[in-house]
Amino acid sequence: MLDAGVCLGYMGGFAETRVAAKSLCAPSASAGALVRVYIAYMDKYPKLMDEPRWVGVGLALEDAYGCPVK
Repeated sequence: MLDAGVCLGYMGGFAETRVAAKSLCAPSASAGALVRVYIAYMDKYPKLMDEPRWVGVGLALEDAYGCPVK
């Protein structure tokens, strides 16, 4: 359970930082939804598991919630 809480906290904090920086457009996405997006992305691109955590998380969330280019 502790690992799940750490994961949810990490994902929520990462997304909030990116939403504030306006690089993600997912202000109301739940931490659980963010984790599901990440897991699906890692299933699709398993080689990213060898990269630092923030690389895979960033790519997964930008793929799902990236703000449109103006």
